[in-house]
Amino acid sequence: MVRLLLSFALLLGIGKLSVVEAQPSGSTLTVPPQELERIRQILASVKATVEIDPRLSPQAPLLVRCPTANDALLLKLAQFPQVGGIHIADGRLCTAKGYAALKTLPQLRKLVVEHAVLSPASLAAITECAQLRHLSLIDAGLTDASITPLKALTRLEHLNLSQNPKITDAGLKTIITLERLQSLHLAHCRITDKGLMQLEALEALRTLNVVQTAVSTDALERLTDAMPNLRNVRR
Repeated sequence: MVRLLLSFALLLGIGKLSVVEAQPSGSTLTVPPQELERIRQILASVKATVEIDPRLSPQAPLLVRCPTANDALLLKLAQFPQVGGIHIADGRLCTAKGYAALKTLPQLRKLVVEHAVLSPASLAAITECAQLRHLSLIDAGLTDASITPLKALTRLEHLNLSQNPKITDAGLKTIITLERLQSLHLAHCRITDKGLMQLEALEALRTLNVVQTAVSTDALERLTDAMPNLRNVRR
């Protein structure tokens, strides 16, 4: 009853916190309001914001957004098992040491890193986060060879490798091993019609973004004809 009254009060705007969305029946958020406020205050000192994302695990529903990050911040985030998602807008100061700390987050399901230079060691550390469902590595200096370790992330459903122009048709051989992918973004990568047809192997794929690639309209039409689940395509 107390929890219901608290949720009702928050929805009415009476209090500092807001509940984004009700959780599915049988699941319980494990972040008390006082703990959430404490985490917000700690991370506010580094200009990071914290919100509840109902798409994450109920045991780790916190999404942390960082305008920039370094290893010290990643090590700090690793102290909070309630963190299930991290979005780094500028990751140029992060190294393998910081990414390696994230494997201690038991329910890290979402990681977004933009504008970074990911070394092989950094990418290998990221692939140790075995619970990842959503991974975005945008403008991260990736190549066909460097993305090979992504094969280890067998639970991935969303992958965004946009703005990595050294990823070519050859890199798709790694991507098609991720059988659970539902969403794939390859904007500004060097993908051609020949490579595109490899994606037929991803039977669960529903969304595909190949903006600013060498993929033609005819090739996309052939792919969508061959993949009935592929509904959302951008070129």
